Amino acid sequence: MSRKNWLNRRNHYTLTRSVSRRTKKMSTTPIHWTGEQNEVRRETPAQSAGRVPRAAPPPLTTSRKVGQEMVMVRAKFRVMEVSQMHNGQVTILRLLPVYGKPPKGSALHEEPDACEENRRFWEATPSGEARLTYQGFEQIPFTIGQCVFFDMVENPEGDWKLESVTSSSCMTVKFHRPWKDEFLRSGSLEMNIVNQEAWTSFQGKHQTLWSVVVHSA
Repeated sequence: MSRKNWLNRRNHYTLTRSVSRRTKKMSTTPIHWTGEQNEVRRETPAQSAGRVPRAAPPPLTTSRKVGQEMVMVRAKFRVMEVSQMHNGQVTILRLLPVYGKPPKGSALHEEPDACEENRRFWEATPSGEARLTYQGFEQIPFTIGQCVFFDMVENPEGDWKLESVTSSSCMTVKFHRPWKDEFLRSGSLEMNIVNQEAWTSFQGKHQTLWSVVVHSA
């Protein structure tokens, strides 16, 4: 065998072995997007399984487009009243924004919801009201005192309408979901937003349609 042919076979073997090793390594160390400072790191499957889930988005995150995906806006409320109508055929829930821990000595100082997360939500949305009307009573998903999230995403196929947007020292937004023959019959949501970073999510968007998901906090 000539020296030239021997070198070609040797280089082909070295390249094939290098690619094979690289492929094997990639198959056992998948890439995971951390979302922190655009960091991308490699993890073993064991590390991935034990990874702590990312924290929930901050209160009233400014909505923005990432490709074709809309980032949601979140608010946190607490169920204050549960009432029945028409012999239990309809149940209405009244909710108010969670609030930060009152000053020490206040009668509400031991409020069970008084935590750092609630304080941040309260500073962003200190006032407002939501009402949810459900069919029946036995399967109502929330109880008095329970905290829930309202996750809002602008969506032309959504069934919540942003009816009005007004602003001065704060921005007031009002959503309405019309009556439907479904488990959640209707809903309304009003928020007075102090966090100006969230204002751009609603400015100029009155009468637009949104998807609003209500779920346990």
